[in-house]
Amino acid sequence: MPGSKARKIRKRERAAANANEKRKSIRFHMILGALFLLVIGAVLIKHFYTYSKVNAEAVGTIIRFSEGSRNSADCPVIEFYPLRQTIPISFTGYGSSFVSYSIGEKVQVLYDEKNPAHALIKNNFELYWSPGLLIFVFILIGGLMRAERKRLMKEEI
Repeated sequence: MPGSKARKIRKRERAAANANEKRKSIRFHMILGALFLLVIGAVLIKHFYTYSKVNAEAVGTIIRFSEGSRNSADCPVIEFYPLRQTIPISFTGYGSSFVSYSIGEKVQVLYDEKNPAHALIKNNFELYWSPGLLIFVFILIGGLMRAERKRLMKEEI
């Protein structure tokens, strides 16, 4: 009898240790998820800040491509004429595997009237789909973290 009592105690201790390890793992993943949400939030804030600065539109022409980084597409160099200016402004757009451009192609350009060098190509992916996808991921991860937290709270009761 004393041996079976000791076995039961050891079994309970192992179960408690396993539950504690599981809680630590879940907490770690929740913290990792929270950090990921912070990064997504920062990217979204930067995105909306960038687009809040542009207030004018023009037609630009892709004049060449500059090399992107190792893992990205070549970046188009666009030249456009801001309103009431005769000197063209050039800027480098973002390379993307979602949108392809060709030299000589006309594109819509959004720019800041006060600082025309602050410009970007107007495309629906960058304007709407990119932040929309980030918001979806943000909500999804937040929901998963909330559900896991509720489950943990229920387990501890």
